[in-house]
Amino acid sequence: MEPIVEEHAAEQIIPEFDRLPSVTARHLSPAGLWAALLILAGVVLLRGPALQTDLLQFLPEGNDQQQRFLLDELQQGPASRLIIAALSGGEAEKLATTSNRMLDLLAAKGEFGRVLNGPFTATASAEPLFGYRYLLTDTAARLDSAGLHHALEERLEEITSQSSAFLVDNRNVSADPVAAGRELARNLRGGQQGPHLHHGVWFTPEGDKALLLITMADDTLDLDGQHAAVQRIRTAFEDSAESGQRLELTGPAVFAVESKRLISSETRRLSLLAGGGVLLLLLAVYRSAPVVILGVLPLATGLLAGAAAVTLSFGSLHGITLAFGFSLVGVAVDYPIHLFSYARETGTTASAARRLWPTLRLGVFTTALGYSALLFSGFSALSQLGVFAITGLLAAVATTRWVLPTLGPTLPSVTSHRAERLFAHMNGRAGWLPPLLLVVGVLTLAGSDTVWERDLSALSPLSEEGKQLDRRLRNAIGAPDVRHLLLIERGSTQDVLESAERLEEALEELVSDGALQGFELPSHYLPSIARQEARQQQLPEASKLKRWIEKATEDLPFRRGLFSPFANDVDASRSLPPLLPAMLDGSPLGERLQALLRTYEGQTVGLITLSGVKTPEAVAAFAVTTPGLTHLDLSVEAARLIGGYRDEALGLFAIGALIIVGVLFAALRRPGAVVRVMTPTAAAIVMSAALLVAGGTPLSLFHLSSLLLLLGIGLDYGLFYERLRTDAAERRATATALLVCNMTTVLVFGALAGSAVPVLKAIGATVAIGAPLSLIFTALMAHNSPSRDKVVTATSRR
Repeated sequence: MEPIVEEHAAEQIIPEFDRLPSVTARHLSPAGLWAALLILAGVVLLRGPALQTDLLQFLPEGNDQQQRFLLDELQQGPASRLIIAALSGGEAEKLATTSNRMLDLLAAKGEFGRVLNGPFTATASAEPLFGYRYLLTDTAARLDSAGLHHALEERLEEITSQSSAFLVDNRNVSADPVAAGRELARNLRGGQQGPHLHHGVWFTPEGDKALLLITMADDTLDLDGQHAAVQRIRTAFEDSAESGQRLELTGPAVFAVESKRLISSETRRLSLLAGGGVLLLLLAVYRSAPVVILGVLPLATGLLAGAAAVTLSFGSLHGITLAFGFSLVGVAVDYPIHLFSYARETGTTASAARRLWPTLRLGVFTTALGYSALLFSGFSALSQLGVFAITGLLAAVATTRWVLPTLGPTLPSVTSHRAERLFAHMNGRAGWLPPLLLVVGVLTLAGSDTVWERDLSALSPLSEEGKQLDRRLRNAIGAPDVRHLLLIERGSTQDVLESAERLEEALEELVSDGALQGFELPSHYLPSIARQEARQQQLPEASKLKRWIEKATEDLPFRRGLFSPFANDVDASRSLPPLLPAMLDGSPLGERLQALLRTYEGQTVGLITLSGVKTPEAVAAFAVTTPGLTHLDLSVEAARLIGGYRDEALGLFAIGALIIVGVLFAALRRPGAVVRVMTPTAAAIVMSAALLVAGGTPLSLFHLSSLLLLLGIGLDYGLFYERLRTDAAERRATATALLVCNMTTVLVFGALAGSAVPVLKAIGATVAIGAPLSLIFTALMAHNSPSRDKVVTATSRR
């Protein structure tokens, strides 16, 4: 049989990396150069931005308007700005008191766009837009004598009964007897009537939770601002609550803060768990603490170099990328394991490094080639993983090759035949099994309807209980639906507002038909100039209005002249200039309007948010039959977005796999050798995916990146397994190294598989399943009589 790695064969394909340091060795030793590069990487990380933990930053960019809207909605849309606070525990009256206290504390500082816990009115002192109330509402048509008389009867009943939740004081009656300010306040809630009322504040239908609706301000939409906002709400509750009362918060900002906490804690926990497990295993195998400590250097170097490379390339480092980097311990730690296992059996670390280098170099080169496919992805998350993996692996293998031998660790001489006997027992026993399982796995995946994950929310670490609470509170308070949107086609701001006004009647019919519970139009907050001017023309002249007021109050007990402020305000409204979006900047109304009027490529796009969508088909049909209107199902768009990048990733992976096969053919020069290396790895990859899908776990982009990692692990197993065809000492060293490498991989990725963060769980489960399969399949496909094969182990010349 031909040798698996012929002397000088790999050198013709792969550059002579081991000769590069000799140029600088005259001036700086390998250890000195290594220390200098570590310091440089440390400076990059210390001076770089803080670790990112916002999952939204780990999402791909949109390819068209619908996908860009999807991502924009997730990051800063109307639904993303909402925080819902639920107070429970104790009597409803006391919960209402706590709710009002929180409202006062939160609203007083002006740090939120809106803070609502029930109906309210806009008074002259509290709402600067009060002066525009007759242009912003439809009250002008009710200013004749009959309309005034009816309105004054309602105000009289409210005054005498003192039961109205809308009245702040009786002065509202003289300035606004037709309750235009009340209608304006309702518009500030998007036209919604609001949830159930108890003791003047909002409650859930069951009456067990008092509710507050809080809107984030524009300058608090980043993760730091969200964290500060959540803390302010918790502080306000602590300052307001009575004993036994509890606070529950939900909303995108709350989810982001919780994700940050969870990702940070999981990164620390998993790094300690995986790192501690690997250290204990290496200590048990090599029985030397200095050797174990030195074995950590390649891993630490790889992590530091990978993190610095990502920071330099992308401007920041995400927590998930760093956690993925910690998973490289399952690969990077393999290099010193091979080195020390060989040195223990065959001589010094320097000689072991030279003997191992051709196989080690080929393995890391092919792995890096596989990860290079990620660099060309339009999905920045995958690109980050690719940069981290390639840089980290190259740094780790360079440290193993040139730094560890100069440190000259002394390894205890320990002879063990257990690993060698284990592989000898499996060797060539069922070479037909991996190809068969490869076919079975392919058929399993081809026959499944749920191979791919299409739900973007699957990336969220939010618990199912948290999702249920969010749905319940959103339904109770009538918050916008996070899935369905209607888009008004691009045009000028006034074109969009006029289109929204024309759509209102048809949308009301959908509400009446039960297709949805409510909707929110940008024209609820700011009517078009045309509508404002039309309302202005309807306002009566001062003399006519005064006559109507006198007639309306003839049989009512209101003193003469009480409504002079009302008459003066109406007369002033007749000459007001139309209210424009720029005039609302900095106000609660302006913030809400900006969320519904988006600017894209110099034109305005209008958003219509929907709440309580019960018949999505009716909403979609309405959009199809309405010119200039588009129904956006965020769930469908998310699936299309992820699907597009998944298909791109699969294409890149296929190209990378073909390049790897070509490199192996060029380096190994024998089709049989390539088959022995590639088939077990391919079978392990396919079977890992098939087992996950069969177990009810659809595959995501991060499963694909894990399969790429598994490809590198499997190639290393296949290349090093061929070293079992050498002398007895090398067989013992290689068998021990392969077994220990596999155990460390299972330890590390098994820990990741138990993570509460879905992305990390996906990476861990994939490799923890595939790595043992890869090693077993490699042994099963080995030649039945390896001792008869002639193997030439290449040595590197420095």
